Amino acid sequence: MNKIQSEPQLYDYLDATQFLNDVFSFRKSVNPGYSFSVWATDLGFGNKTVLRFILRKERRISPKSTRLLIKDLKLSTAGAEYFEALVSYSQAKSKQEKQSFGATLMKLQRARYNPVELASTQQLCNAISPVVLSLLAFGDVAEEPLRLSQLLNLSEATVQESLIELHSEGLIQKDSSGKFTFNEVGFRIPDRPGNTKLRNYHEYWIDQAKAAIDLDPKIRKFRALKFALTDAEFGEVLDRINDFAIALLATYNPPTLENRRLYMLETLLFPIANVGGKRIEDQAANRIAL
Repeated sequence: MNKIQSEPQLYDYLDATQFLNDVFSFRKSVNPGYSFSVWATDLGFGNKTVLRFILRKERRISPKSTRLLIKDLKLSTAGAEYFEALVSYSQAKSKQEKQSFGATLMKLQRARYNPVELASTQQLCNAISPVVLSLLAFGDVAEEPLRLSQLLNLSEATVQESLIELHSEGLIQKDSSGKFTFNEVGFRIPDRPGNTKLRNYHEYWIDQAKAAIDLDPKIRKFRALKFALTDAEFGEVLDRINDFAIALLATYNPPTLENRRLYMLETLLFPIANVGGKRIEDQAANRIAL
């Protein structure tokens, strides 16, 4: 049985049984005397083998068991709603059910994932600052500029500038022991025309993406898709991209960086041709008229 070092976070899971197994492993790591029998008794299961069968996926999680688990896990109202949807998703019998409950999970994840939007007065000019903030969130990453610069293949001075910027804008603080603290791991730069901060950020990482073509194909991937969309379909694709991003963040959200690289997934979606059904010269005339 794998030893779980930190308490499992419900929203990191897309499989109810895996979540429950990790909860059990964590509790046992804290209390070696903890057992299936103890947990079953705490839950109020009359038959103590029921829990073991559930964790082996040899028995479905019934509505009654779901309610007992919610109480035992001390879930909030929102957490209980997510857990119920997670159980339904994990035990769906058909593709249609899986898609329906999956949509519910994404809706709940979307409501939860709401990064702070930078105020117009916050002048975050360094394109690596969001990445430095992400690295600081890992429990095993030393906060010294030298170590961060080694991870990012950047100069120590560049990383130091980023730390100073994050601190001056109130995105990170230092406690009495000198350790960095922060309220939010992520933030959003407002997507408005003429926003130089957003432009600088994406131009920097697009340049990094171009340079990444020379990396070993085993650790990078380039893929281009082309498809025609109406304005309404464009909005639908954006929703799907957002749901996909949330699912990735929920699934790959480890507490440490051990044996991992930090990856950047830069998503681009833009028109490469004029609207069909009109002659090109007519569209040009319309633009001139405007």
